[in-house]
Amino acid sequence: MNGIVLDLQQEALSGNGDILSLLRKAYLIARKLDLNNFKEWVNSELNGYNKSKEVPQYRKLQGSVVAFNPYRGWIPVMFETHEADFSSYDARDSIANLLDVYNKSGNKSVIVDFPDKLNAYLNEYGSAPFQTKYRLEISSNQLFNIMESVRTSILEWSITLEENGIVGEGVQFSESEKKIATTNPVINNYVTNIFGNVSNSQFQQGTTNSEQTQ
Repeated sequence: MNGIVLDLQQEALSGNGDILSLLRKAYLIARKLDLNNFKEWVNSELNGYNKSKEVPQYRKLQGSVVAFNPYRGWIPVMFETHEADFSSYDARDSIANLLDVYNKSGNKSVIVDFPDKLNAYLNEYGSAPFQTKYRLEISSNQLFNIMESVRTSILEWSITLEENGIVGEGVQFSESEKKIATTNPVINNYVTNIFGNVSNSQFQQGTTNSEQTQ
């Protein structure tokens, strides 16, 4: 019987593997090994990042701001300054929501509707010569990249566990394996490798809690 860590590796290597199942298995391992930081990261991926938490760099997306022209449809918006303030997007949604949005996008851009307050600001200070609706368009490939980043992070974490003699027997771990996990600084602080440097809009194709950086 393979240990659960080796099973996790095999699942992470599967290109068409279920990302939710992968996260749940990683959560189980982290909890059994008492790795609270990694458990918290997995939990955030499964349930979404609340406003009090920073998001990893791979969840910081970039899009294009467009405005609705009644004669020409949705057109690009030009900014003289601070364009990044409106085109950046922190994706705080659960992996399940992002996966649903990605699957429904049909490889087209996904849409983020701006909050009313931000839309009113753009109407007052934007370049459009009329009152209109603004939104953010984001390539669906960026959602795919989020899921691939999660998969790669879990794979690398599982390899680190194996390199330090932690593989488990079935779904159980020995006391020595648990001790290695909690005392090895590389393992215990592994989640810091996932985050990069350190906003209420919604995708139209799925419910989200992501924030617009303002």
